[in-house]
Amino acid sequence: MEAVNHGQVFRFLTKPCDEENFGAVIDVGIRQYQLVTAEKSLLEDTLSGSVQILVELLSVFDPKAFGLTQKVREYALKLASAMNLPAPWDLGLAALLCRIGKLAIPMELHAKVSRGERLTLQETEVFRMVPEYGRAMVTQIPRLQSVARFILYSTKDYDGEGYPVDGIAREDLPLESRILKVATDFVEQSHIRKSKLVVVAQMKTLRGKYDPAVLAALDALVNADKSEFINQSRSLLGFEALRIGMVLAGDLFSDRGFVVLPAGTRLSAFHIEKLRSLGTLNGLEEPILVSTFDFQE
Repeated sequence: MEAVNHGQVFRFLTKPCDEENFGAVIDVGIRQYQLVTAEKSLLEDTLSGSVQILVELLSVFDPKAFGLTQKVREYALKLASAMNLPAPWDLGLAALLCRIGKLAIPMELHAKVSRGERLTLQETEVFRMVPEYGRAMVTQIPRLQSVARFILYSTKDYDGEGYPVDGIAREDLPLESRILKVATDFVEQSHIRKSKLVVVAQMKTLRGKYDPAVLAALDALVNADKSEFINQSRSLLGFEALRIGMVLAGDLFSDRGFVVLPAGTRLSAFHIEKLRSLGTLNGLEEPILVSTFDFQE
């Protein structure tokens, strides 16, 4: 009875069972498994591709908020692999969507932050609610409830400080959220300071902010890739020479001084076509500095 109720039984046969019937049931079971597996793969590929396109579009209209999202995803998945996370697909989606809540914040408030102006207590609280806004948006997408939960806790400190205020801390926080916290802060600080080794060292001094196990995995990852500090290859290229996978080595500005794409953006086909269009229509200057490697000393 327990096997039937909890074992996801496909068919039930009585003994004795003739070989012909038994073989037919096995064949049907294999086809059913292949169908389910193909459907799952199709769903994951379709969702991942759709979300990727959405984020690339958002990175053009709001590069500061979404320009480094792909890099956050890359580091999150590397950390998940290092920590033997069994199913990192939903973590990858959470990394792409973790900033989606910023769309709920009024543009004038974004502009105030960009100008470096001091926020009121009420305005600060609005920004603290970004994970909740993101969770509410993603919850509307079928089958992404777990992704929504990862986003909700993606900015909360390991010791329980921060949003949401619900007493959940340390190992009770989703591991995916703890990974997102480390990956996001690491990528953002690396964009500012340019030295990943220094960023990791500083993160290790912030007691209670990050999961020590995730931080240790990041430390090992950065130190293991130190060879790229020496072997990185940078080039000044025109738009026509850009290729998918190249990384911007510096912020790319428009002729009006706005950031088009931030340093560290890994170029996709969409980014390259957009840059070529901007170069034709708005006089975006070329060549631009790109790198095959994204580690800098």
